[in-house]
Amino acid sequence: MKARTDLAELEKSVARVAKGAENLEEILTWAGTIKNNSQKILDKAERIRDDLDKQVGVLREPGATDYGLFTPDHDRTLSGIHKRLLRRRHR
Repeated sequence: MKARTDLAELEKSVARVAKGAENLEEILTWAGTIKNNSQKILDKAERIRDDLDKQVGVLREPGATDYGLFTPDHDRTLSGIHKRLLRRRHR
């Protein structure tokens, strides 16, 4: 059994600890970037959703059927309106 750790082994351990600390800092930086960008994505998605909800409300108003986008029996969900808009664009 080895009684003493030799100098070379100690130097290797110190270098590995330093490298591990460096890698950890890099990971923390990446995680912070992901967190900030994910919040930006969530904020933008919420703004888009709110605007789409508002626009669907306009499309559901009584006079909206006058323009032929949909009739009272059409699907007035966002996806239903989107499908009709795409069909009209391809005519």
